[in-house]
Amino acid sequence: MNVSFLSGHFAPGLNAIRVTKKTNFLECSAALDNELNNLKLKSQDHDKVKYGLVIDGQTLNFALSANQRERLLELCGYSEAVLCCRLTPVQKAEVVRLVKQSRSPAPITCAIGDGANDVPMLMEAHVGIGLFGKEGRQAVHASDYAFGKFRFLSRALFFHGFNFYWRSANVVLYFFYKNLVFVLTQAYFSFYSQFSTQTVFSSIYLLCYNVIMTSSPIVVYGIMEMRYPETVLLSTPMIYKAISRNAFLSWKNFALWNTFGLWHSIVLFYGCYILASEGVSKPGGALETLNGFGSMLFSLIFIVVTVKLLLNSYSFNFMVFFTIIVTVITTYLLFTFINFVVIPTGDAQDLKGIWSNLFCGSSAMASLFGHIAIPILAIVPDVIYRWLLDNYDIVHDSGCYSGKKKSVNPKNELTLRSLLSKSSSTDNEVEFNTSQTL
Repeated sequence: MNVSFLSGHFAPGLNAIRVTKKTNFLECSAALDNELNNLKLKSQDHDKVKYGLVIDGQTLNFALSANQRERLLELCGYSEAVLCCRLTPVQKAEVVRLVKQSRSPAPITCAIGDGANDVPMLMEAHVGIGLFGKEGRQAVHASDYAFGKFRFLSRALFFHGFNFYWRSANVVLYFFYKNLVFVLTQAYFSFYSQFSTQTVFSSIYLLCYNVIMTSSPIVVYGIMEMRYPETVLLSTPMIYKAISRNAFLSWKNFALWNTFGLWHSIVLFYGCYILASEGVSKPGGALETLNGFGSMLFSLIFIVVTVKLLLNSYSFNFMVFFTIIVTVITTYLLFTFINFVVIPTGDAQDLKGIWSNLFCGSSAMASLFGHIAIPILAIVPDVIYRWLLDNYDIVHDSGCYSGKKKSVNPKNELTLRSLLSKSSSTDNEVEFNTSQTL
């Protein structure tokens, strides 16, 4: 128990509830009932005292039985932290299984160990972390991740863990978003083509959209993007809590991205439609043709989805910007190539000269105006949303930023970070915090 207090697992002032040295089911059941009744009475009196549960392997052998598990879980629910000491390898795995089955949906569990007797626990947990220790590498071989020191856990969770989830979530959402914009514009066109098989885009555009024009930037973004600097992530544990329960990939966030995609598709398609309509575009202009209309619409979609990715980037990494610039140059070089060279594949040969007519012919003014005004109109809600996110960000609210400079507030130093740097794992103890899940 001293290790728990010294490491910070048991906070200073935490009242310890001891359920130890029980030799039979009756003693264990009576002890659990007695502690539960006391806690329920104190909770009715609005007692704000925090408790920590201590239970040994001998007692746990009876507490894990079928008719005692619910009482044990209920007692754990009243506790800020739980210390299980002097456990066998099988009991360690049973404790992890107990937490996994404690509620629905099941919490994600993480187990950490450095010895052979920790292997069952590591195998039972969703995520097993093995430490290189003096007892060999059995725990490392049975784990999902291996650390040289226990203190590396804070950086693995708060820095690498947050960044991995942030990147993965945004990559998934962006793929759905960019394809939604592209597909919806074709769906709108079907209302004007009598739902025929005619598409608004040339076949070469359909081929290049996902292969060339929107693939590389999001891949590099998914590798290099960082929402917050490392110092902020390590000093603000509430950020990690904010991404729990799959927050970024929730239905709410998915619907938000799709709403932006719906808005962008409407603005882009009908913006081009208005510019191509009679009285706006000059007679005989390229915008009045199907290939001209589709080419301009395709160009606007590419601009908007690229700007959307930039608006969702916070680290402004050189590689992300370099990839976007190369993609933009490649895209418009492809348009130039299509404009001057006949491509003898499908309907791509009909695109020869279309870009010259769009920007140099009678439709030049409408095309230039559309390339400026329509993307701005489409992206305004995204800019407002990004501004709101930055101004009501959890890090700003916590005071970790001082003015414009990203400096860490000393008052928000991470207590768990010191816990991880001081704690040492032992062979006969399993510790878990009931108020937090990975």
